[in-house]
Amino acid sequence: MEFATGIELLKRLEVAFITLFAGLVIGAVVGKVLKRVFFEFEIDRIADGLSSVLAGMVEYLLYAITVLLVLQQFSLTRPVMITVVLFASVFVIYVFLGEFLDVVPNILAGLLVRGRVSSLLGRKVHVGRISGVVKTVGWRGFWLKDKKLFFVPYWHAFRVGVRI
Repeated sequence: MEFATGIELLKRLEVAFITLFAGLVIGAVVGKVLKRVFFEFEIDRIADGLSSVLAGMVEYLLYAITVLLVLQQFSLTRPVMITVVLFASVFVIYVFLGEFLDVVPNILAGLLVRGRVSSLLGRKVHVGRISGVVKTVGWRGFWLKDKKLFFVPYWHAFRVGVRI
């Protein structure tokens, strides 16, 4: 009985290897052909490098389909896809929270400080160790010009204070 499953495993490995090889070759060839076709149709006129991007997307889509077919040979498609989706979800949540935790305090501090900073436009101010003339006021912070141009986030201005 084990011998039969061993032979079955070898058959599956053989089919998987052939599928993987054929899929990678087909993906590479189709990617190069599409790049050439898109270049001939002058798709790069829309955006520079668009033909390479579109051809690359199709090429990697074919690679992904090939990997899914190989995983299907061993009935591993579902567990691998669940793992990939979980890792992708964690990554997206991590990036979102990182951006969210950076932007929200800055916006809240901006609501408290922005009116005061807007009234100082064109005047020399001191924010912590930085001093200069307030040039522009944005939604995330403001710009001070001394010898150099400095960007001061609102949360920093709120924390250390703005002195005239």
